Amino acid sequence: MKFIVTLGILAALILLVALGCEECSEEPSASAPAPATKSEPAATETAPRSPSADEVVARSGDMVVTQGEVDEVLERNRKNSAMFSGGRLPQLTPEQQKEKDKRDTLSAIRNLMLSKEVLAEARAKGLEITDEEINEKLETYYKMYGSKEKFLKASGMENLSDEEIHRQMVDGLLREKYIEQEVYSKIPEPTDKDMREWYDQHKDKFATPEMVSARIISVKVAPGASEEDVKAAKEKLADAAKRIKKGEAFEAVAKEVSEDAWATKGGEMGLIRARQARLGEDFDKAAFSAEIGKLSDPVKTNDGYCLVEVTEKKAAEQKSFEESKDQIKNWLPGLKKFEAMGKFMSQKKSELKIDIVGEEQEAPAQQ
Repeated sequence: MKFIVTLGILAALILLVALGCEECSEEPSASAPAPATKSEPAATETAPRSPSADEVVARSGDMVVTQGEVDEVLERNRKNSAMFSGGRLPQLTPEQQKEKDKRDTLSAIRNLMLSKEVLAEARAKGLEITDEEINEKLETYYKMYGSKEKFLKASGMENLSDEEIHRQMVDGLLREKYIEQEVYSKIPEPTDKDMREWYDQHKDKFATPEMVSARIISVKVAPGASEEDVKAAKEKLADAAKRIKKGEAFEAVAKEVSEDAWATKGGEMGLIRARQARLGEDFDKAAFSAEIGKLSDPVKTNDGYCLVEVTEKKAAEQKSFEESKDQIKNWLPGLKKFEAMGKFMSQKKSELKIDIVGEEQEAPAQQ
């Protein structure tokens, strides 16, 4: 069901963002570039120096985050945002973009530090990953994405060597094993009481609204059209109605006359809920109050006018707890894990003390 798929995606995103694939960096040697510091601008202002990839930008105890790591996370997040939004990103003013970049950078640093902290704790507990576990996980990913190449591209690892991919897989699986041991294994199995409470709080997820199966013939009328244009549209629909009442097939008339997305299907809309067709309140009122098999008079829509005929009606239904119990039993463990993971991350982030290099401030624990 869509609800389960969405939950799975969200849970995966939490792990991806908070416990990413970055390796725990070591303190750079003396030959590494010095941390960026603030300085007064010279009399002749020049462009600010871009930090190098291995330059340390944040510290937390013995752990460090480099500029290169932050850049990788920000670039991956930008690609994901563009993908999920279809490329339609909000337009920001320069000041808004500056503030957003600052927030995104701090978020990337916190998540990188959390990733390193979890990895360090996993290793401290002596957790290990076998080649068999790596190969099994890779095969799962290949099937999930359709091929090895698609997975490597989606994960940003297409240009990495086999050795680097192996290292990142080890780190990722160590984090997963740690989370399973420290978080998921401590979640109790849901009881009947848990399931009943969840059902009572989410009855809408087990309800089916009233639906009708309808077919439609539409004529478009532009917003602000003249009375003559409206009259012409209604007359066109009246002529179509006469043809149908004389015995012509609704499907044939719809394909010839209708001007909407359902015309190629002979006007068949299938089963629809209120507001699903997005044709306006007048259409919903006409469709859900119509007698089965009776062709309506012209009805106002958001795009013009239409004729609608309802061929089937399905009353609203509410599944009982007993009818829903098996679904809830399958859902609740995942929901509990999702909730526990969120609490775990919030707690870990609140415990991290992160110093931003070059700034006399500590990164906020959470945002």
